[in-house]
Amino acid sequence: MTARAVLLMLAATLAAIGAPAASTDATTDLIRDLGDDAHDVRLAARTKLVALGPAGLDALVAFLDLHATGIKAHVTKLIAQLDAPSWAERERAMDELGRIGIPAAESLVEAMKSGPPEVRWRAKRLVEHIRERNPAEDERQARRYALVIELVAEYGDARTVTALERELDSDLPTRRELAAFALGRIGQPRSCPHLVRRLNGATWPLKAHLVWAIGRTGDAAAAATLLAIAEARSEPPYLRARAVGGAERALATAPAVPREPALRLVALASDPAWEVRAAAEAALAALAKRDGTPTYHRSTAERTAELAAWRDWAQALPPDAGAGSEGPPR
Repeated sequence: MTARAVLLMLAATLAAIGAPAASTDATTDLIRDLGDDAHDVRLAARTKLVALGPAGLDALVAFLDLHATGIKAHVTKLIAQLDAPSWAERERAMDELGRIGIPAAESLVEAMKSGPPEVRWRAKRLVEHIRERNPAEDERQARRYALVIELVAEYGDARTVTALERELDSDLPTRRELAAFALGRIGQPRSCPHLVRRLNGATWPLKAHLVWAIGRTGDAAAAATLLAIAEARSEPPYLRARAVGGAERALATAPAVPREPALRLVALASDPAWEVRAAAEAALAALAKRDGTPTYHRSTAERTAELAAWRDWAQALPPDAGAGSEGPPR
């Protein structure tokens, strides 16, 4: 299941859904060119895929579906064959997994931890081989995939959102991060629960993308999740500050800011981490600007007065979002 095999599967998938043979070949070639080493070739392929309209979208979604289901299922089957009774079958499976490369890496790492002894030994050798191999083809695959995600995000319809939501469960961290970023760009509220679910156990780079995307897709309810991350001092300050910004965007979708998250933002404006303080103050100024342009403190006394004004404003807010919220007095 090399890159060539994936493209052959893509051509077969497009033919199965009724695409003309000439169109199928041309579209598959364009997706192959998205990973080309030459920037001009990648740009031309991107332009032509956009010009294809619905046919181009069919190919892009089919490509993502193959990565989300076809390759993963194939890798799982091959890992099971690493413990086959026949030595020749074990060797064939090992050779195929080595050709697949990075898309198989995470599943192989899992097999190293929990598989039978033969599988653990072979999986370890494969992971070492993947790390040492020439990265040129892996780089092409990564470029191809990143551009497919970018193109899909530009459509932003229900079908593309579904495909991207599936990618949040990809075996590869980079693909999960790209999918989260794309869903944030699209900004559909239906994606918010999928993004929140993926926060559990996420590594910090993925969590940063998820936090940003939740702020773009969520509402006041999602703001509570983001504020909990912002208040967790075990998290990196940059991530906490990003969570504050996401909470601000989520709260801005409500008719009015509820009291409880506003008070939590006021508390964060006195956080020990300067990144968090700055983000919280910017969020409070943005959410309270209905009552006029916010002032900017130039001295400690003015900053203290501004925080007090924000606190009074937050305490006067209704418990639930509703109409008629006003900013702090000036």
